[in-house]
Amino acid sequence: MSNMLLKTNSPGWMATFADLMALLLAFFVLLFSFSELDKAKYKEVAGSMRDAFGVQREIRVREPPKGLNVIAREFSPGITQETVRNQVRQFTTSDSLPYPVLFKSNIMQASTTQTQRFADQRMLADRRRLEQALRKEIDDELIELEVQDNRIVVRLKEKGAFPSGSDKLIRSFEPILVRLGDVLIQTSGEIVVAGHTDDIPIENVLFRSNWELSMARALTVAKAFFARSTALEKRTHLEAHAEFQPVDTNETSAGRARNRRVEISLIYRDDSPGDEASAEGRGISQGLSSVAAGPAPDLGGRAGNGASAQ
Repeated sequence: MSNMLLKTNSPGWMATFADLMALLLAFFVLLFSFSELDKAKYKEVAGSMRDAFGVQREIRVREPPKGLNVIAREFSPGITQETVRNQVRQFTTSDSLPYPVLFKSNIMQASTTQTQRFADQRMLADRRRLEQALRKEIDDELIELEVQDNRIVVRLKEKGAFPSGSDKLIRSFEPILVRLGDVLIQTSGEIVVAGHTDDIPIENVLFRSNWELSMARALTVAKAFFARSTALEKRTHLEAHAEFQPVDTNETSAGRARNRRVEISLIYRDDSPGDEASAEGRGISQGLSSVAAGPAPDLGGRAGNGASAQ
């Protein structure tokens, strides 16, 4: 054996060196296998460096994304966000203020509630005035007083106000309109005077239809109010509905008698008290100013020749 070693060309220390390198390789392999790279700690350190140099992420990543199943080839995607480059962002919210600002909708809602409460107070006060001034006529069933959504309706029945088929007031009813006009001067809101008839047609030399009769009666009542105060002209407009808005049936005489009426409505809108009426109402009132300025003309006061006692 010794003879064979003496015949090799390599030096004798080569065997010792080769054994040393093999042992070192095994040693470093063992060291590498024992070591463990803490990726989360590495990313946290890298994040601290980015913060120090002015780069900040909105969401800190402490662990890399992992799949729960190594066999699965597809993973559910996460929520992506657009990346803004070369932009400095600064946010100022109302939460940082000592008194946060209310939303516009809350402000509008509070304003609407306050306006509605004010309108309800006006309606209640005006209703009391009307009830006190017209108590006797309400008890005698010559006038009806009704409160609706945003209005007070004073309903003048025909049996105490107008003769059959005429637009001339009964003389005993004139003081009632004087008292009603004085109360309207103290009230607020838009005034609508509307004439109504039953469904039986009328045609004579004065009125060719129920439309003309209902408008003539509404005009007569309005002029009685204007005689008390010209300021009411700016708040008043007229309407004629003929037989198309009944409050009772037209199948009976009692129902037709209720339908023949003049209604004075006090409408309370969202505007402040004392405001003028709508443009339409002002236009009609101004058109009637020349008629209302003078005394109410006597349109004959004669009953029509129609089939109905309007």
